[in-house]
Order: sequence, then C-alpha cells, then structure tokens
Amino acid sequence: MSTDEFLQSLDERTIQFGDINNDIPQVKLKAGDLDLTYEQGNLRRICIGPEEVLRMIYSAVRGEGWLTAPGKISDEKIEVGLDSFHISYTCRYRLNEIDFEAKYRIRGNSDSTISFEMEGKALTSFMKNRVGFCVLHPISGISGTPCQITHSDGSNEVLPYPKLISPHAPFKDISAMKWQGAGSYDAELVFSGDIFETEDQRNWTDTSYKTFCTPLSNPKPVQVEEGSQINQKVVLKIEQIKSSMKVSDYLSIIVHPDQEFSFPKLGIGRSTRKDPIGDDEMAFMGKLRFSHYRVDLYLFHKNWLRIANEAFVEADMMNYKLEIGLFFDDGFEAPGRCF
Repeated sequence: MSTDEFLQSLDERTIQFGDINNDIPQVKLKAGDLDLTYEQGNLRRICIGPEEVLRMIYSAVRGEGWLTAPGKISDEKIEVGLDSFHISYTCRYRLNEIDFEAKYRIRGNSDSTISFEMEGKALTSFMKNRVGFCVLHPISGISGTPCQITHSDGSNEVLPYPKLISPHAPFKDISAMKWQGAGSYDAELVFSGDIFETEDQRNWTDTSYKTFCTPLSNPKPVQVEEGSQINQKVVLKIEQIKSSMKVSDYLSIIVHPDQEFSFPKLGIGRSTRKDPIGDDEMAFMGKLRFSHYRVDLYLFHKNWLRIANEAFVEADMMNYKLEIGLFFDDGFEAPGRCF
C-alpha cells in the first residue's frame, strides 16, 4: 500500500472531532464595560480593556469514555446593541447512541452582566459523563489570589486560586464564586442546574483553570433517559470596575519636524478574508513601499498550498519580497499528499 492509499484509508476510518476550519465566523460584542467574542455557540475572551476576565464559556455533551458529541447549530439569532446583545440558538448533539438537543439564550447587559442559559432534552437514552456548562478562567491576574466559594448548602469558604499547579481540584461543591481580578474589578459567577467544581488545566498544558458541571467524584457514566430534561444557567456579574492607569502610565509623543530619520523596515501581512485581493488594491499597496509581504501557512489546514501559491503571485505583482511563517501540528499535510 502506498503512502497516499494509507492516508486515504485513515480518512475513511477516522471520526473527526473538533473543527480545523480557519474561517469560523466571529461576532465582536459588548456588555457594558465587557468586550467579548461570540463564536459557534461559545463566548470567548471576555475582557475589561486589556485584562482578561474569562477565557471561555461553553457547553459540552460528553458520553461514556469522555468522547465529546459534536453539535450542529440551527435557528441562530443574534441581536447586537451598542453595549448589550441577545443571542439564541438550538444545538443538536449526536454521537453513537447520544442524541441530545438544547436551546440556548445568551444575554449581555449594559450593567456588565452576562447570562448563558441552556434548556436541554434527551431524544434518546444514553450514558453520559457530563452534559452542560464549562468556564475557563485565565491564570494571569488571579493566580494565588483569594476566591470566595459559595457551596450548595449556602455556606461560604475563601480559598486561593492555586499559584503552583494543583493535582487536585482547588474548589469543590460550587454554586457561586467571587474574586477580584488584578485589583481592577470584582467578579461573581453564579451557577444553577448542577453542582460545579474547578480543576487546574495546567495539568494538561492549558493555561487556565476550568470550572465545570457534575463533580468528578460522582459516579459515572450515568444513564440519561429518553425525554429527560437538563437545564442549567451561568451568570457573570462585574462590579466596582476601577481604573488601574496612573498619570505616569500615559505615553507622551514629542515631534521634532527639523529632524529626519530613516523609515524602519516594515512589512504588510496577507489578509485572511475570503475574497481575493483586487488589482487596484495590489497596485495601491505596491506604492506604499513596504519591505516585504508576509503570509502565514498552517500546514495542518488542507488549503495551505493554495494560499501559498496565491501569496507568491500577489507578492510578485506588488514587487515585494515574500516572508513566510510556517505553523506545524501533528496533523500537518505531508507534501506527498498535497502535490
């Protein structure tokens, strides 16, 4: 069997999890003082200015053996205001015996609060390890700082986000958690519909803490009966936002028109938009006298060779040297398979 035949046979026998599509649509949103991104049903990079509050809020359906069922989104509606938004969609998860459908509502309000709600229903009976929300917290800004945990019985406990990598769950039996981010804001997460706990993702080389539903100490997998409902909600509240910028932090620029300096060598990067660069655009960029034209090639994406060929042509037409950035992965496309 040749190499191409072997790789083809792997393609035919392999179930792909995740998405290597480089053209995933993203919507930039605001909720009061919060900036964030909506991407395929998930909230990403929730920030106050340059400071990251949460890295991600998402929902997952994980069956027996921790296999994640892929979801297909339908009936997606996105309403965006100046400092608020409302998103609703339906997602159907299918994998082996798993058939689960959930309706989601996400609201971002002008008072810097965000709610993410799920109403799910099992369309078949299946075994599950987890169904519901996960939240990723950044390490930077909160590592080693105290967090107030509200337990399911209403009691409170103050514990630190682990500074060193913790092999054990630092927070358990969570119904709410409060913390202060780098001294510039107070944040609270409130959970309903399940018991949550937190683990240190640095054990798996991720730079985040992860708060997730259904404690790992619970028996698993468990049977989800056809017709049963799973409803959950996560609410993020931000209060007491403080400015951390001092007067001395501001940048002063002094212009000396009588002095001349050589212009630094700057390049221009190739656009990631789908539409090709037009002749007028290339003619204009060619007159700007940049030193080079850069293209990033992700060798684990199937379209990298086409992008490389287009970049060579564009650089030649603009009379720029081509700078190439190569990105590798375990799933890179071998040349014998692409040519």
